[in-house]
Amino acid sequence: MMSKMQFLNKLRRHDIIPLWSNLPFYIPATIAIQAGLVWYGLLIALATTVSLYYHFTDETALKRTDRVLAYTVIFANLYVLHLSGWKQPYFAIALLFVAIAFYFFFTGRGAKYDLYHGLWHLSSVVITLMCVLAYIN
Repeated sequence: MMSKMQFLNKLRRHDIIPLWSNLPFYIPATIAIQAGLVWYGLLIALATTVSLYYHFTDETALKRTDRVLAYTVIFANLYVLHLSGWKQPYFAIALLFVAIAFYFFFTGRGAKYDLYHGLWHLSSVVITLMCVLAYIN
């Protein structure tokens, strides 16, 4: 069990960026649920919660689950975009952020990992939000 001081020290470290950068995923999850895309919103929320726990605890057993849920959200995003009819400008914005996300994903190594992984998460939030907005607008 983590003490209060250990918890506060963990939150102050630079490697906490991948943790905090997950939080905005709850925005498209909430919008999706409110728009009637309940299973999609719950999937996003579940993936976010698992990723938060994984990044906070460094629980290596969750690495595969985190990755499977991330891929599942990616495929769900594509399906929701398909249901939207690839509505513009949301699809174009999502594509732009796919390129940005991949840049951070593939170049974030070594000392840049924490920052770039966080930017990967934030880019992915924009992609997911664009998918939700394409469907509801």
